[in-house]
Amino acid sequence: MEQLSSANTRFAVDLFRTLKDSNPSGNIFISPMSISSALAMVFLGARGTTEAQMSKTLHFDAVKEIHSSFQSLNADINKRGAPYILKLANRLYGEKTYEFLPEFLASTQKMYGAELASVDFQRASEGARKVINEWVKGQTEGKIPELLAAGMVDDMTKLVLVNAIYFKGNWQEKFSKEATTDTPFRLNKIEEQLTLEKLHEWTKPENLSSIEVNVHLPKFKLEESYNLNSHLASLGIEDLFNSKADLSGMSRARDLFISKIVHKSFVEVNEEGTEAAAATAGIATFCMLMPEENFVADHPFIFFIRHNPSTNILFLGRLSSP
Repeated sequence: MEQLSSANTRFAVDLFRTLKDSNPSGNIFISPMSISSALAMVFLGARGTTEAQMSKTLHFDAVKEIHSSFQSLNADINKRGAPYILKLANRLYGEKTYEFLPEFLASTQKMYGAELASVDFQRASEGARKVINEWVKGQTEGKIPELLAAGMVDDMTKLVLVNAIYFKGNWQEKFSKEATTDTPFRLNKIEEQLTLEKLHEWTKPENLSSIEVNVHLPKFKLEESYNLNSHLASLGIEDLFNSKADLSGMSRARDLFISKIVHKSFVEVNEEGTEAAAATAGIATFCMLMPEENFVADHPFIFFIRHNPSTNILFLGRLSSP
């Protein structure tokens, strides 16, 4: 799965940069793993130029056996028995008057554990919206109750791609609530040169060592929502969102294309640990008291949650203002 991890990380960095360019100073939080996995299902049904654009943008052209690699990765991520809760789920919602190819449905079920749900966008788009939102709410333990806002789907909608990921884990050494105090958070410029190479360098075991430090982190909660169409188009996936799309591996309906790719994310970090889902001047900061060195996150920073067994980045964000 090393090739897939590298491809997913490259895409994560590319997408983060486009989001940063459109939001230079604000908070950012996404689950690149969930987005990659969901787009891979669409890639399974893409053909021609659409397939080529997706392959290049997602860096799938460097991965052998892309779909079986995702199958192994998804099974690894959803494995039970870990000391944390981690769930990844994807689903496609298609207009019920469209007939999807049996081989496509069989492959999405086998490789991604996902199904295509047929809904009535033409005559009951509001009901379809509620069905989608309820599914996402359930997958994210209620942290993302409304992925799709009113009016986001209508009677012209043909296909909606939805992805959801949920993580909850406690700190190995919990922070003391009694040590939580209000301290300033400086809004200076954040380091922008994020690259795949830097991520690998930061997380290589041989570059890491264990020392005791005083850790100061801000308590924060982020809820971000994105329509990824324009961001993905700027990266090179252009035909997928209009009549040029070739999804003939998904359906024989030649006018089928992806109407929307909507991603909503949630993360909360406090004294107990971190909870994440992909649906003021005085800042409360908590402190873990240890001797000697100090690590103080009192200014904008990039953070990520990584699945260590596969080295895939599950969540990636920038905290500019708690």
